[in-house]
Amino acid sequence: MIRFTYVSDPRSRRATLVRIGVAGNGVMTDYRFYSLDERGKVFTAPTVLDCRDDDEALSQGASLVGNYQIEIWEGGRRVGTLGPEQFGLGH
Repeated sequence: MIRFTYVSDPRSRRATLVRIGVAGNGVMTDYRFYSLDERGKVFTAPTVLDCRDDDEALSQGASLVGNYQIEIWEGGRRVGTLGPEQFGLGH
């Protein structure tokens, strides 16, 4: 079963349609991963991935970190920010 719900997006101040589906043993939720520039501003469209929970989203986010910070959102809630310095990848 797949469900959809609207949540407010803090970046665009608009409502965003978010998909919530069931996969295997748990609920999968869309998490959005934003790349931030040196000023902390979003500079690309988000990468959207299905994750079971925040821990999985943070793990997935770690694989997306390159030379920029990654900010992770689930609906209207910021889950966390990961940066290259956390992984020894500083500019």
